[in-house]
Amino acid sequence: MRFLTLIFLSFIFIFPFNHTSFAQGAEAAPVAEIIETTNQTDGVEEGNVFSRASNEQINEAQRFYKKCKENDTLSARKDCKCAATSYLESRLDLGSEATVEQIIAANINTCLLDEKSMIEKPEHVDTEVTQEQMQEAESVYNWCKAKKDMRNQFDCECLAAEFLGQRVESGPVKPKSEILGTLTRYGKCKNMVESTGIEYQYCMGGSMEDVVPGIDQKKYCECYARTWAKRIEDHKGKLGQSVKANIRYYAGMACMKPEAYK
Repeated sequence: MRFLTLIFLSFIFIFPFNHTSFAQGAEAAPVAEIIETTNQTDGVEEGNVFSRASNEQINEAQRFYKKCKENDTLSARKDCKCAATSYLESRLDLGSEATVEQIIAANINTCLLDEKSMIEKPEHVDTEVTQEQMQEAESVYNWCKAKKDMRNQFDCECLAAEFLGQRVESGPVKPKSEILGTLTRYGKCKNMVESTGIEYQYCMGGSMEDVVPGIDQKKYCECYARTWAKRIEDHKGKLGQSVKANIRYYAGMACMKPEAYK
């Protein structure tokens, strides 16, 4: 549920659902940086939008833009300039009484960098999250960050957001351990950078003499890590130790072949 990674942890854990908070706090990006474009995106005429908005509304859009740019997950999904403009357009359309969550939900599928990240049936997404649910998700994030094995294998921010989505959908009865077990068992929110680095270091720490004589170890391990990462990233379904072992074996065998270095 990539929506939750972007929305809940990008906004709930940064500031409360109160649109005035966008106009306060951290220094906002300059208006010119947001509207510096000659194109029209998603039917929004950027110049007209900004000319119709009040200073307070522009400041709110600026803060949205700044948070979008600072958040790797959100900026990887959306064009932040376009998203800030769409946010402002929705603020003008929905009025001052609209909450941040309502505006975000209304723009969930706008300004996407990749159509594959589109949320199906966004009208069915429940953005009402209780304080207790938010605190539980934040505890998952803190637990993940505190455990080396977890943060090496999983993107903790994404894991907490996925957990929050499952909690909202399942209600309060399902045990926390059961939700986390399902997410980790199926390899949700893989931390490809850290886990691939670990595989590479493990490879470099071994002896090559009895494995692939004549092949430079560094080149071999780069091939191994690259192949391992591709297989892990593409894998669907359960991702237990036996699956990982099979992928390690496949990567090791693939990189013994001369054609792997052409």
